[in-house]
Amino acid sequence: MTLDFEIQEHGNETVVQFRGEIDIHVGETLKELERKLKTSRLRFDCGGIARINSIGITIWLKALETLKNHVYSFSECNEQFLDVAVMIPLFPGTGWIESIKIQYSCDGCQHVEKRLHETGNGQVPKIDTTARCPKCTEALETDCDLADNLETLNDRGSFTARA
Repeated sequence: MTLDFEIQEHGNETVVQFRGEIDIHVGETLKELERKLKTSRLRFDCGGIARINSIGITIWLKALETLKNHVYSFSECNEQFLDVAVMIPLFPGTGWIESIKIQYSCDGCQHVEKRLHETGNGQVPKIDTTARCPKCTEALETDCDLADNLETLNDRGSFTARA
């Protein structure tokens, strides 16, 4: 599966919705995207990214370097995106993370749901540690590294908007 995108213009902001994988084939997709950009304010909606590998993220970082004249942010970032952002200090480049989509799961009944958390400018997203399963009322769990990842990213300023 390759990375695909859809562009939506909203005034002076371009929203790029990604679907697929960030892998070795991402370079051509990002070149095509750059040719189609019309505004200098970008928001990358990462909610449709299914998988990220190290080669793909390296290529993506190089592509982000070409966007020096753009202001960009990332939204709907999943746990895998956050894991990569923590492992690679240069990520997310000069952009910032606007929102994250966290998976909550119930060990009791195997219920799974995803919740969107806004970061706010300079604010760590508030993760509901008391969430209960809507089916069986047992506690919902998140990724065990999530709190540490959020703290690391906050220390780096990853949730602070850049002008």
